[in-house]
Amino acid sequence: MKKLIILFLTFLIVFALGTAFTVFSQTNRLRDNSYHIYIDPGHGGFDGGAVGNETAEKAITLAIGLKLARYLQRTGFRVSLTRDDDFALANNKRDDIYKRVALINGSDASLYVSIHANSFPVKSVRGAQTFYNPLWEENRHLAAAIQNMLYAADPMNKRLAKAIFGKYLIDEVTVVGCLVEVGFLTNPEECDKLNTNEYQEKIALMIYSGILNFLEKYGEI
Repeated sequence: MKKLIILFLTFLIVFALGTAFTVFSQTNRLRDNSYHIYIDPGHGGFDGGAVGNETAEKAITLAIGLKLARYLQRTGFRVSLTRDDDFALANNKRDDIYKRVALINGSDASLYVSIHANSFPVKSVRGAQTFYNPLWEENRHLAAAIQNMLYAADPMNKRLAKAIFGKYLIDEVTVVGCLVEVGFLTNPEECDKLNTNEYQEKIALMIYSGILNFLEKYGEI
C-alpha cells in the first residue's frame, strides 16, 4: 500500500506541473532487484563550474541531483551520488573527473546520469539538452527519453539528444547513462528559473520520469 501511495503522489505532482508521463508499474520487481542508479552532480568545492548572474553551476547541479535522488529513492531505487554536498572529489579538476568515473565504474550501478548546467557567450541561447556516448544504443535511448520529458516541461526547447565524443566522463564510464545540461546559466531568464526551488523540482522530475520511461520501454527491470 505504501508503494502505491508513493506512485499516486508522484502522479499528482506531475499532473500539477501540467506534464503527463506513464507511472512506473513494476514496483515489486523493482524492489526485489534493488536497481542501482548513480547520480553525478557536476563540479563542487573549489570548482564552481559555469557562472551566470552570480550563480555557480555547482549549486544548481547539486540541488537538482539531490531532488532527483529523492524521487528515485521513494520509488524504490537504490541511489548513489558522487557528491551530496559542496565538495570536490580531488584537489584538481583532472583527478576529480577521474574519481567520478572510478566511483561509477567501480559500483554495481546499472545506469548513471551526470547533471551539469551550460554557458555560452550569446545570452539568448537557452534550453536543456542531453548528451550521450553513441557506442551503446542504450545510451541514445536513455538520453532521448529524458530529452522528451525536458521538452514536455518546456515546449519552447527544440533541442534533441546529441551524441558526443571527447568528454572524459562520457567516454570512459562503462555504465549505461547520459549527461544532462539542465539549461544555460548565461541566459538571464533561464538562470533565474534554475535558481528557484520550483523549477529545480520540475527538472528533477522530468529526468526522473525520463529514466522510468526508458526502463519501462526497454525492459531493464
